[in-house]
Amino acid sequence: LENMISNAMRHGHPDDPEVSLGVDLQPNLDTPLDTSGTGRPGQGRRLVLRVTNRVDPNKPVVTQELMAKALRGERIGSDHISDGLGLQHIDLAAQVLKATVEFEQVGQTVKFEVAMDTCPAKNACSNNSLQQIDMREDAVGFVPTHLCICCIDDSAVARKLLASNMEFHMPGNQVLQFGETLASVEEFKAQVFANADIAILDQNLEY
Repeated sequence: LENMISNAMRHGHPDDPEVSLGVDLQPNLDTPLDTSGTGRPGQGRRLVLRVTNRVDPNKPVVTQELMAKALRGERIGSDHISDGLGLQHIDLAAQVLKATVEFEQVGQTVKFEVAMDTCPAKNACSNNSLQQIDMREDAVGFVPTHLCICCIDDSAVARKLLASNMEFHMPGNQVLQFGETLASVEEFKAQVFANADIAILDQNLEY
């Protein structure tokens, strides 16, 4: 989802991309809910995540052929589009979730839609589930404290999520975040070589 929004902001109209996010739950009679718990029986739902944006008139029209090339890692032109790494990540996640991906341009609007079948379990908050969470937290209890952890990512959302998870799962450590600007790359490198015990790098930085 973050990649979908990021792509819309980055590749949409330069003045006002008019990015919007929609989330729909649609009936799916082929996917019944798990009725083994204490909840009421029902039908599964199809979750649809939809991101739209206004097109950049200086970029090529979005077609299925263009998307296929991007998913293969082929660069489309020299100044028009990135290397497609974000699209590849979305496609890989969709395959794992058995989701469908639609990416198309209609007039002056680009629509990116991911849909997947969901089947909520009735006992999602049972005692067994809570015990599993406790066990998972115990498994990382051996992580030392007083470490200096340096992280760099050009996505503000990714930086926030990483910092939150680090604070929750690895308390007692110093977590330094970089990546808001290109200049922060040099700051990150200097801090890593001088003080870091652990360095976490985004696979692909785009500035």
